[in-house]
Amino acid sequence: MSVFQEEFGTPSFEIETDGILITNVEVGRHTRCGAADFVAENLVGVPVKEVYQKAGLLAQYHCQSSKGPLGSIHDAGKVHAENKK
Repeated sequence: MSVFQEEFGTPSFEIETDGILITNVEVGRHTRCGAADFVAENLVGVPVKEVYQKAGLLAQYHCQSSKGPLGSIHDAGKVHAENKK
């Protein structure tokens, strides 16, 4: 695997909680678009029970992918959210 593939691709996160809220998020693998960093920065303080939905919305907010019902922006949100399950 190339250094680029190790550093960028499907995002991965290390999440710390106090049992109720997200207290810290570290990005393990970044995305080429930078959305993983944006998601990580904005998840701190979010209730644990809302992290899946919030991560997807944050990724879509930052995303430059095509919009609309068939746009790849939905795939981008799903990729970021799936990592929080």
